[in-house]
Amino acid sequence: MVELAKKYDSVKDTYDKFTYSYVEVKAVVAESTDEDAEPALPTEAAIADALAKCDSMLAKMNDEGMSLADAAKAVVSTAEVKEQKDVAGSELETALSSWLVSSERQEGDVTTVRGSDGAYIVVFTSRNNNQEKTAESGDMNYCDYIANGLLRSESYSNWTAENLDPVSEKAEIKTAFGMNYVGR
Repeated sequence: MVELAKKYDSVKDTYDKFTYSYVEVKAVVAESTDEDAEPALPTEAAIADALAKCDSMLAKMNDEGMSLADAAKAVVSTAEVKEQKDVAGSELETALSSWLVSSERQEGDVTTVRGSDGAYIVVFTSRNNNQEKTAESGDMNYCDYIANGLLRSESYSNWTAENLDPVSEKAEIKTAFGMNYVGR
């Protein structure tokens, strides 16, 4: 069991499930008049403006006690709060993942995050470390089931490398293709 716990601990950021809410503020991008042109990328100033809007939402939450939804609507009238429930670490929004998976994260933590095409304000709700049994895991809790599968896969890969790779390297494989043409 200790080996399973160590293995799962080494991959928990990928398999744990996260619940959080966020608002994304897209950076304003100038539209191109050329139909064949690639979409324009946001400028640094546009991303900084989006981050400033998220910082303003954070200030309203901290100073005025507003909820994320109320603070977002107060700053950007079209803002939409997205609720994420039990999202595996491997499937988190790229810009948000390092903040969300931090071991320091506590329920109710809020931050702003710069993204590649705008900014986010994020509220952390919870982290589920897969201690429950599932239909897939049977009698094991899900984290032990994952760790057991990973350890088996590693063991098989090691066995293959030790036992089959040397044989494959020594084997000479010759193939010959021949074709006969029979015509009239």
